[in-house]
Amino acid sequence: MASQSQLVNIANNFLLNAPPGEFMEVVTDVRALLPQESMLNSTAPTTFKKYNEDQMVQADSQDGSHRFLVTQYAELGTNEYIDHAGGVVATFDHIKQIVTSSRFVSFLPVVCVYLTFLSLVFFRFLLLK
Repeated sequence: MASQSQLVNIANNFLLNAPPGEFMEVVTDVRALLPQESMLNSTAPTTFKKYNEDQMVQADSQDGSHRFLVTQYAELGTNEYIDHAGGVVATFDHIKQIVTSSRFVSFLPVVCVYLTFLSLVFFRFLLLK
């Protein structure tokens, strides 16, 4: 029989390799297979964060006007991500997959102008293909 730490590692590997859009279903299935449902509680925040960043999960802005990507490249601090369309830094809850707060950052508008321009050029390029 595998040790508890080995079971948790196996379960986390299942979670990290869940198909896009099926993560919560895999979480439910993995918890049902474990001898104790609470075994994943200690590693869940790290595992959920890695999965969300690797899959570039879309998050609704706090005001609901647009969506942005949760990626390792947009992370500024612990669970804080640049929302260039909104010009804010959003705090993202990886377990619930929602934005819990957002704050204005003084340097961000300058960065957002460039990111918005690059987004427009990119989408124009895609539409012309």
